[in-house]
Amino acid sequence: MTQENPDAPLTSAVLGHIIDHCSNPRIMGTPANRINRWLCDPVASQEAAIHAITVALTDQQKRQEKKGDVLTVRLAWSIARRMGLERVFTSLGIPASLQRAGRAFERRKARLTAERDGQRPPRSEWPQIWDDAVMETISRGMERYRNGEVKNPPRWLPLHDGRTTSPHGMGLILSCGGLDAWENALARLRHSADSHRSCADWDTVASVRGTTDTQTTDLGPAWLAEHGITLADAARLDDQTLEEAGIDPAAWHTMVTRATDAFRDLDQALGDETAAQRLVGRHPDMDAMHILTAEHVDRRTAATMILVGRWRLTEPDVDPRLMIRPELLRQASLEAARLTRIAQAV
Repeated sequence: MTQENPDAPLTSAVLGHIIDHCSNPRIMGTPANRINRWLCDPVASQEAAIHAITVALTDQQKRQEKKGDVLTVRLAWSIARRMGLERVFTSLGIPASLQRAGRAFERRKARLTAERDGQRPPRSEWPQIWDDAVMETISRGMERYRNGEVKNPPRWLPLHDGRTTSPHGMGLILSCGGLDAWENALARLRHSADSHRSCADWDTVASVRGTTDTQTTDLGPAWLAEHGITLADAARLDDQTLEEAGIDPAAWHTMVTRATDAFRDLDQALGDETAAQRLVGRHPDMDAMHILTAEHVDRRTAATMILVGRWRLTEPDVDPRLMIRPELLRQASLEAARLTRIAQAV
């Protein structure tokens, strides 16, 4: 790409380049690379980075507008490159206290694995490992506070069962949860093709639903739509009901959450609910960005479609024509019309 003036307003072309670079888990030092060290899932790490960077730049754009200023190329690069793990996870809905406790737990578990010649601690030991890691982190933070190295005392983190470590709230359960909440949060992020779900997860549910072919039925968004089950209805199924039907609750909720997020973004981007449903059904294991690219939309145009769609909902007074180059808006409009026609013809 051509050299950009760092003090010029951010353009869609440069935005696409920033996102492509900073969401590449193979480039050392990028947000996606840092995330992948924790998740060990390049696809999930890339998606998490794209989401966090898009949210951060959109928020910064709003702040600049309130000051009567513009988001420059220099500022956009600075925000994207310096995206920390905590900010990424927070943008994905993982509370800061849970993150800090979870990351301390993962570090201690990794250290124990190394000390045991690569043998991971059994699941039965994880609650104690979590509690030890949390108390060690708080103790270290308190020591730094007493020594004047930091201005504030450490945050009271959750124990494995979600109870606070604060001496002033003994027995109080924190809303962020503990070990189970951390595992569920990571499970929602790790959704590469080989870790989504298998037909075995759904072997018995077909008979519960009255379907005859239990071995080949893929109980994804397309199956839900075919049987008149909305994503909202699917989200309301509790774990006990799912387990009685032979469904893995964690996999089910991961599928429903991912499909709901993808449908929302596509519905806003295309302005056609039916088309959005069919596209999600066609690509059940993908988010909106990957669905669009799988349908042969280039990443820059796909990012524009999603961003403009979100603006329509959250910032109706924002005029995309003042923020994005006309030719890219035209391309986004053409792609939306093309995908709507294709989906309607299926």
